[in-house]
Amino acid sequence: MSLSCLMQVLLDYSAKAASLARTIREDETLFALLVEEKTGDSKNVRFTQDFKTLSDVLIQQALCSLIDKQFPALRGRVYGEEQAVFSNTVGEQITVAVQSNEEATAALLAQVLNGNNTAAAALAHEVHRSDVTSGVSVSSALPALPLENLAIWIDPIDSTAEYIKGDDKQANHAGRGLQCVTVLLGVFDTTDGRPVAGVVHQPFAAPPPACRGGDSPLRGPVLWGVCGDTNNLLSSSDLQARLSDVALERVSVSSSEKEEILQCLTAAGVQTVPAAGAGYKALIVIDDQVQAYVCSKPSTYMWDTCAPHAILISIGGGVIPYTSLELFSRDPAPDASLHQLKYVEATHPGGDISPYCNAGGVVAYRSFACLVALAKILFPNSDSQ
Repeated sequence: MSLSCLMQVLLDYSAKAASLARTIREDETLFALLVEEKTGDSKNVRFTQDFKTLSDVLIQQALCSLIDKQFPALRGRVYGEEQAVFSNTVGEQITVAVQSNEEATAALLAQVLNGNNTAAAALAHEVHRSDVTSGVSVSSALPALPLENLAIWIDPIDSTAEYIKGDDKQANHAGRGLQCVTVLLGVFDTTDGRPVAGVVHQPFAAPPPACRGGDSPLRGPVLWGVCGDTNNLLSSSDLQARLSDVALERVSVSSSEKEEILQCLTAAGVQTVPAAGAGYKALIVIDDQVQAYVCSKPSTYMWDTCAPHAILISIGGGVIPYTSLELFSRDPAPDASLHQLKYVEATHPGGDISPYCNAGGVVAYRSFACLVALAKILFPNSDSQ
């Protein structure tokens, strides 16, 4: 099996994951049953309330099952935030896994859903569907990489708060609503930690915004990219072609970003764009709605950044720790390839998530010029070296 085959499977799987997310979100009764508050070491410290949903677990476990069957070299190397153990209302601990057939999966899910056979059957049917594809055909002209050196980080549903509370009526409100929900599938090289390929799917994507300057829309609900040493491949050549004359005009940020950072950007004439979801904030960098994304706090994780990171590298950008940004305010600026985020395998899946935190914050950027411009704005007094 080749990297091309793996990318085709991931693209098609992202469409199935998006379909499952929509099925759950559109059924209010079902959706209400599937929300469980995270506690203890699994709670993201940034949020006052963080949720794990059964849809997350199903999407993650279904990918694990698929990869194990089709790519034995990758067996056991699909990692994500979600634990496979789910609790029902009577306190039973049930390990969610895709079974050999739809009926068996439905029976297992019925235990989680306290005997709600109708809901369990609907979910099992969605998981076992074989007629959902991305509609994208991957070229065979991909970098040759041994699959045994690869692993996958998945975020089944990024921007959980918007998934739970958002709606499509917020689509015209920048950075809020169901449009911010993404399915993130990132492939990385376990030998050196570099991202190799990424898929970002928007299950509830609004019609793509017109590009700046009146250009036609760049994308549909899925973006993907593969970055190699000598050749890159991505979902649209327009994404890379638009890099010429890119200026730093807008930067996506979290609503909780430090006030001093926001003030520096505003004073320099750069518009800050608050948005939900790390995946979405990186996505709008990729398609040039903004030119960079700044998160100075340790509130993102490897499953948030691996997929968009690979796509950004494939168009000439990247993702570095925020703690490295000051280096790029100096003359000459360093080689950005030496400062990219690195990814590791999960040694304690389903437990303490702190080892997989991007502890130094993140800066995603669309071009090296934008990275340098951003650094000079936020660190104007750094000594030249």
